[in-house]
Amino acid sequence: MNVLNQWLEELYQELQGISEDDRKDILESYEEQINEMIDLKINEREILSKLGSPKKVAQEIKQSFTDTETVSAQNKQIVFNIREKTNDDVIKKAIFIVVCIISLFVSLFFLITALRLIIGGFLLFQLSAGLMIAILGLGLLFLNIGIASIYIGYLGYKRISEKLD
Repeated sequence: MNVLNQWLEELYQELQGISEDDRKDILESYEEQINEMIDLKINEREILSKLGSPKKVAQEIKQSFTDTETVSAQNKQIVFNIREKTNDDVIKKAIFIVVCIISLFVSLFFLITALRLIIGGFLLFQLSAGLMIAILGLGLLFLNIGIASIYIGYLGYKRISEKLD
């Protein structure tokens, strides 16, 4: 067990540069593995041969931490790119919505203008039809007055001619 404790201490020393909490977590994990192997009645030499040298284990752990930090940095960059792209998309969508609203108002303006012209034309038709009927009525009135005048003139002429004869 003394050799295994020494192995753990060497591993702790080799893990310089890693945060204290991470080092403690790593050592606890290896202690658990060693205790499980001892419970399985594996002798110290076999345990040490399975674990390898503390220096090699520390290098592998540091490499995995470096890979993790690289992946973490890449993930942060990806998240930043996604946020940047999302912001661009939001701006594009906002501009699109504003343009749609403006074109909606322009379309409504022309629609209302067309409706006003149609209604105005209909009302103007009503007015012009009314004026046409009134003028037709006046025309018929004057025609009848003219016909009546001719008839009255004829009757008057006839009476005067009868008196003269």
